[in-house]
Amino acid sequence: MNCNISSIDELKSFISSNLELFRNKKILLVGELGAGKTTFVKILGELLGFNNISSPTFTIMNRYLNGDDIFIHLDLYRLSSLNELENIGFFDYIDTSYTIAVEWADRFNLKDMLDEYILVELKKIDNDKRVIKINLKGE
Repeated sequence: MNCNISSIDELKSFISSNLELFRNKKILLVGELGAGKTTFVKILGELLGFNNISSPTFTIMNRYLNGDDIFIHLDLYRLSSLNELENIGFFDYIDTSYTIAVEWADRFNLKDMLDEYILVELKKIDNDKRVIKINLKGE
């Protein structure tokens, strides 16, 4: 699935119309700096009912609660080893039914570690335009 996005409203509409595709899945986000990975995750989290979604660039992982539902947001940009990934608890979460969004997932080739995932590739065309490519594995 490919989509051209020219505004935040279009991105929100795209995510909203595909919300059930992302719910309770492992979402691997890849793209250059400024491509919109964090914006994608913030909108996704809010549409799933979670509040105050913020970038985990410095905390590495943010965990959000909404009743019994949990949303995990990871940013792997600053990590350099699988040991660090293990230390933040990533492997404790991959077998859960939580929605997990992982920015910079390509740093660790997480596609080979997961049986099921949604790969979201974001490409920045210019300041306003993005191309989003969605691939599913294991569905």
